[in-house]
Amino acid sequence: MLNDLSAYVQDRGWIVPASLAITDTGPLHQDHSTRTGWKRVQAAAGRLIHGVVVPSLTHLTSRTTDRERTLLLKQGQFIIATDPTEPAPMA
Repeated sequence: MLNDLSAYVQDRGWIVPASLAITDTGPLHQDHSTRTGWKRVQAAAGRLIHGVVVPSLTHLTSRTTDRERTLLLKQGQFIIATDPTEPAPMA
């Protein structure tokens, strides 16, 4: 899965420093406040990153009104799901 995300990013010519290639292996149903990957995204959002690329939006949120997704969008971050069955990217 990570190779697919890496290929997606590279195909677009985006540069992702190794320190900002954040993975989160916690269960998707686990509260985001306890997921180390999400904590790193929050810390970097608005300063070091411009967006988040996930295999599916369900990796970020299980509800379209989730606070995590809203936080990223309010900070001007993009959210892209690489799964072609996902809705169009949000900006």
